[in-house]
Amino acid sequence: MTAWTTPALLLLGIAAGPNGLNLLSPPALQVMDLGISMALAMLGVFVGLNLDFRPPRIESFAAVSAIIAAGVIVGTMRAPAAGPLLLLMAALAAVAISVALAGWLLVGQTDSDAEQHVFVVGSLLVMGGAMTYLSLSALLAGLLAGQTWNLAGNIAKARIARDLDYFQHPLVVLVLLTAGASAPLSVDTLTFGVLFVAIRSLLQAIGALSASVIFIALALDVFRVDGGLEWSATMLGAIVIGTIFAEALFAFLPARVPSR
Repeated sequence: MTAWTTPALLLLGIAAGPNGLNLLSPPALQVMDLGISMALAMLGVFVGLNLDFRPPRIESFAAVSAIIAAGVIVGTMRAPAAGPLLLLMAALAAVAISVALAGWLLVGQTDSDAEQHVFVVGSLLVMGGAMTYLSLSALLAGLLAGQTWNLAGNIAKARIARDLDYFQHPLVVLVLLTAGASAPLSVDTLTFGVLFVAIRSLLQAIGALSASVIFIALALDVFRVDGGLEWSATMLGAIVIGTIFAEALFAFLPARVPSR
């Protein structure tokens, strides 16, 4: 993807959403929820597959910490008390790890590319469907699945990573279009969007920013559990607007030449 792809897709989502042509209306987005959950799970898998604890890089630590924090926030929407929340988190982990191990075994036992595609997509669909049913974080489930595949290793991991690269672009496009269509436009979202530009600039300066899509996916993951919450809608809108501003700003800034 080019530097303009992310803001262009977000703007396209806004234009197709309720603030524009209303092609991606809330009922339409509700029908697409399983695919959206699958796409979020895939983004979490990418983070988990690339996670390295020897030692963790700043950007890896920041992404993992943000996904875990968002996953806990999503869990508290379903169960505010500590006991039920722990049970939900345990259920999320059990589903993610079980599906990941099943997919790993199936992919490792076949040499057919077509079957491998089916098993990888099937793993993401089952994971996304389970998280949609439980109203829990698909990103966090994907992170745990990705780390499970990372630790399991061998040729199955390489096949899974290859297949995920194949499906990456259409699923990322789905996330960005959905985020743009779901983002409300208001004074609050514009105000916090400007603040997000400053935060994103700071994270980029210290090397803690790997991709704008992660921020957008985190906000969308929280929003999709309960879109009626005003603060989650404002957060999603601010990150969408802020990303558009930031990408446009950084595109015109001269690239820094590293000192020797």
